Amino acid sequence: MFTPLKLKKEVSETTADIDADDVLSVKQNLKRFGCYQEPEWGMTPITDNDMFKGISIYQRKSNLKQDRVMKPQGETETAINNELKRHKPAYLQFNGKEVSWHEDGQKKKSWPAMSGKKGYQCRTDTEITDHGPIPEGKWILRKGSGQHYRSEDLTWRDKLHFNSWKNKPAAWGNSRIKLEPAEDTDTKGRTDMYAHGGKELGSAGCIDLADGMEDFYKDFSRYDDDLIMNVKYDEECW
Repeated sequence: MFTPLKLKKEVSETTADIDADDVLSVKQNLKRFGCYQEPEWGMTPITDNDMFKGISIYQRKSNLKQDRVMKPQGETETAINNELKRHKPAYLQFNGKEVSWHEDGQKKKSWPAMSGKKGYQCRTDTEITDHGPIPEGKWILRKGSGQHYRSEDLTWRDKLHFNSWKNKPAAWGNSRIKLEPAEDTDTKGRTDMYAHGGKELGSAGCIDLADGMEDFYKDFSRYDDDLIMNVKYDEECW
């Protein structure tokens, strides 16, 4: 989706009290166009030399004045917004056998995946709770909704005493991301769907990426927006 950059005030090395949201927006958009590398500790709402260097890099690439300054409705902000309008957002596809990442009209990456249990791999099985695959339709992965073993307090695992994360990580792996159904998706009464990992492919209905989940989780965490998962099965059974 296209979310325009709208600065509240000038962003420059001499501007006092730069808005924190402006700083994050500038960094996110510079990163999107390959002009800013996010530190290992994540983005902060604090200006730094790398950000201003990134502004200069973007200005050079766009044949703009390289003054390391961005102004509300200025030429650099306008150039970014024009480029955002042309940018095709990433989306995900699940066909029952793999999750694939698509961006700018191209398939960038894929991971083996499975939803539901073995023996329940047909389109008609999507109605069978705890056994069948996830129903077809659009499912939303919200930015920032991921949970990871190293960053969580185990609360969500400890509640499931029969399969707590710290005792049995094999079933769900070390990370998960909520799959939120879009308004026009027929869930067939299925609830609590996630993308998660595990030792072997297979689930009660969630999308299981097994050991590929860690790589997928990293890509999801680095992406700067929500993602749509299009679930569409190519065959009646697979």
